[in-house]
Amino acid sequence: MAEGDVASTGNATNANGTIDVTDGIVTANESLAGSVEETDGTITISGVSYESGDYSDTLLSASNSDVTLTGANITMNVIETVSGNESAGTAAYVDSGTLTISDSNIVVDGAGRYTVAATGTATMVVEDSVIVAGGDAGAIGNTAAVSEPASNAGLLISGNSRANFSVGQTHTFYYDSLCVTDGWAALSTDSATGSGLEFVGVNTEALALHGGYGIYADTNCRDYLYGSTLISAEVGAIISNNGAITVGSTADAETATTQDGHSALEYHDGETGEDERTTIIAGRNDFQLHSPDMMGEGNSDYTASMSLSHTTLITDDAINGDGYEYTSDVNGETYTIRATEDYADKYGDAVGAYIDYVTGAAILVKSTSADISLNDVEIQSSTGVALLTALNSDSMSRYLKQDVGGGVNVTITDSTIDGDFIHDDYQRDMAVTLDGSTLNGDITFSTADEWNEKWSGYADDETACWVNLDADTYITETQATTVTLTNGAVWNVKEASELTMLTISTDSVVNGSIEAESTETLDDGTVIYTNATVTAA
Repeated sequence: MAEGDVASTGNATNANGTIDVTDGIVTANESLAGSVEETDGTITISGVSYESGDYSDTLLSASNSDVTLTGANITMNVIETVSGNESAGTAAYVDSGTLTISDSNIVVDGAGRYTVAATGTATMVVEDSVIVAGGDAGAIGNTAAVSEPASNAGLLISGNSRANFSVGQTHTFYYDSLCVTDGWAALSTDSATGSGLEFVGVNTEALALHGGYGIYADTNCRDYLYGSTLISAEVGAIISNNGAITVGSTADAETATTQDGHSALEYHDGETGEDERTTIIAGRNDFQLHSPDMMGEGNSDYTASMSLSHTTLITDDAINGDGYEYTSDVNGETYTIRATEDYADKYGDAVGAYIDYVTGAAILVKSTSADISLNDVEIQSSTGVALLTALNSDSMSRYLKQDVGGGVNVTITDSTIDGDFIHDDYQRDMAVTLDGSTLNGDITFSTADEWNEKWSGYADDETACWVNLDADTYITETQATTVTLTNGAVWNVKEASELTMLTISTDSVVNGSIEAESTETLDDGTVIYTNATVTAA
C-alpha cells in the first residue's frame, strides 16, 4: 500500500454494539437498558458509565435512527493480547441517521481502533465532549500485532489509531469539544464516496500527541474549522488530491455554510462565545498538501484547496525536542505534544534527510497543484519558511509527464507574512499574489539540476525516489515562478530572490534592488519584470 490514509487498512470496525439501535428499535444489554429512553422517535442514552477490556467490543451502534448519547463516561481498553486478525471495536458507531454525543468523556485504547466512527450517509454531532484515542501502554502492548494504518516512507506520519473517523457521504459536526490521539489521527475524514463528505469543527481542539495529524481531508472531503486549535507532533492538517479545508474564526462560523448547504452552527446548542482565531501548531508542518497516485492512474493531477482567514500558523521546534505543553480549554488538562518517531532509523538516511528538509515550513506542497488563499493569516515558522513546494517522497507520487496546468497558486490578502517561499517542485508553476499585504522574506525556485544537486548524496539510495527523475519520461524543464503585487502591497526582500516574472502595480512597492532580463511598463503604470533577480536594498 502506497501513500494515503485509507480506511481499508487496519482492522474493520465491529459495529455489533452492546446497545444497538436499528430502524428506531433498541436492543440493549440488560445492565444498560435502564439508560435508554425513547421520546418522539429519538433514542436518548443517558449517564452510561462503561468500561471494557475487550478489543472487539463496541458500546453503541446506530443505523437509520436518531440517537443521542449524553453524559457518558466510557473507557475501552485491551486487557488480553490480540493476534491482529480480530475486528476492532469502537465506542460509538453510526452508518445512517443521526448520532449526537454530548457532555461525554470517551477513551478507546489500543491500535487499529476508532473512538467514534461515522460511515455511510450518517450525521454525527459531538458537542461539549472529550474524544480520545489513547496510548495506554498495556493496550498498545496487547495490540502490537496490529499494523499501523498505512505508514510508509511516503506518507511519513506515525501512530496507530484514529480518534474520530468519518468516511462515505457523512456529515460530522464538532462543537466545543476536544479530540485527542496518541498518534496517527485526531480528526480523520477519509474515503469519501458519492458527492463527498463534510466535517465542521467550531471551538474545537484536536491534539496528536506523539505523531500523526490533527485533521486530514482526503479525496472529495471538505473540512471546515472555526475558532479551533490543532496541535500535532508532526502535521497539523493534511489535504490529499482534491480535498479542501476552509478555516476561519469563531465569528466566521456565524454566517458560514458548507458546500452541501449546511450551516456551520446547524446543530450547535447555545452561544459560540468570544471570537477566537484558529491556531494550528505543529512540529513539522502546519499544512501538508499532496497527491498520491493510489490507483496507478498515471499522469492525472488534482488541485488541493485551502482557504484560511483569521488564522495563525506556527511550527514550533520544541515539539521535536522536550515537548510543547498545552492546557485544554475543554477539560482543563495539560498535554505534552512531542514527536517521538525516528524516521531515519525506521526508513533510512534519505527519508530522514527528507523529513529534516521539509520540517519547519508552515505550508508544504508535495507534487500537487494547489489553490491557497490566505486572508489575515499570521505565520511563525521555526525555520523561517512560510511555504515550501517539493517533489513528493512517495514512489507513487504524481510526478508530471506533461504540463497539466494548475500549478501552485497563492493569494495573500490583508496579511503580513514573515517567511520565505521556496519553490523546489520544478515541474509545476507557482504564482504568488500579494493583495494589500506585506511579505517579509525571499521567493526562490530550483531547477531540476539544482534540486538533484541538493540530493546528490542520496542519488544511489533506492528510497530517494524524488532524485534524478528520468528526463525522457518526466518534465524536467523549469516551470514559472511569478509574483504580483497589487492594491498597496509591500515586499521587503530579506536577502535575494529570483523570479521568472514580477508584476508591480503603481501603488505597490518592492523594497529591494531589481535586475531583470527585460522590463515593460503598462499604460496604468504597472511594471512587469521578466527573469528578475531581487536583492535586499
